[in-house]
Amino acid sequence: MKLIETICDIKKYYDDQQVVCNYENIRFTEPIFQVEHKKQVNIINEIYTNYQCSNVMEIACGPGRLTSSINIPHGVAIDSSPKMLELAKQKLSKVGKSWELKVADIFNNNFTAYYDFVFTFRFILHFKQAERVKIYKQAHQVLTKEGFFLFDALNKKKFLNIQQKFGEDKFP
Repeated sequence: MKLIETICDIKKYYDDQQVVCNYENIRFTEPIFQVEHKKQVNIINEIYTNYQCSNVMEIACGPGRLTSSINIPHGVAIDSSPKMLELAKQKLSKVGKSWELKVADIFNNNFTAYYDFVFTFRFILHFKQAERVKIYKQAHQVLTKEGFFLFDALNKKKFLNIQQKFGEDKFP
């Protein structure tokens, strides 16, 4: 597997038809990742319910894995891949949700709306520190004063231990 290092590499990878079609099967069939998915859904639902969030945005929604599973009936979901958004649209339609799906690049977008809850999972970990800072800044620019930005973080040292133990083919 070719190492994905740049923003362009990431965009190209996630717009590849084979990746789009197999994304969830590749990533979420293993029991540990199913547990991760359920945990993410529970955390998002808890924040949404307990803090009565009304304007919600998901960054890098991919095929709508989280958006279709959470208890949030509407919001805005962005992704740079039109192919991923098409899958998200299909999934959301099946579960009766009316999210607005937008092709957007978090690095080159001037958002005009404000959200009280912005979240992203399995996205920021792809980037080096400089790009991560750009994502954090963009997310904070669209947050209301009392808003939340929820994301996952990856400890590189711990991840390398996992990769060594289980193999790079399993955890590229």
